[in-house]
Amino acid sequence: RMDKRCSSDKVHEQVCFTISTYDAGTAELDVLVTDPQGEDLTDRVLEDNTGSQFTLSFTPHKPGAYKIFVKYGNEELPDMPLMLTIVEDVLAQIQATGNGLSSNQFCSASSSFTLTSSVISWEEVRVTILGPQDNPVTVESTNSATDAVYTYSTLLTGRYSTSVLCVDTTA
Repeated sequence: RMDKRCSSDKVHEQVCFTISTYDAGTAELDVLVTDPQGEDLTDRVLEDNTGSQFTLSFTPHKPGAYKIFVKYGNEELPDMPLMLTIVEDVLAQIQATGNGLSSNQFCSASSSFTLTSSVISWEEVRVTILGPQDNPVTVESTNSATDAVYTYSTLLTGRYSTSVLCVDTTA
């Protein structure tokens, strides 16, 4: 039996599984992980936790489909290979700066902030700002190849929250 332990499916974040051989008797466990190009992932770690429970861990370094092959006693487990799709963490590659990111804003002030990234299309980014009592705030944007400047006016003094969402526009 194989269960996923770590929840990440992102590039540069550790992925781990627990493999249990408790009811399978005694045999040798062999694990192979391949990257999207079919190359063997040599930095995988297979730890023997109890003699019948093992932890497989690895850190993917590129996005795409990874395959995990598990053999026990020289026989491949059912439902192998296990496919795992790894994605880029796009929001981690965006830098945000500016006074418009402050949570406490004053009435009738113009605020702005800039998002900078060379890896995303600005059409994929949705910015939402909520003012006091969760009132939606109108946001205007000006985009260049690597920067997007978001400007808004505060009509009420109080706490404002900003959310940035990256959406898939190809679906």
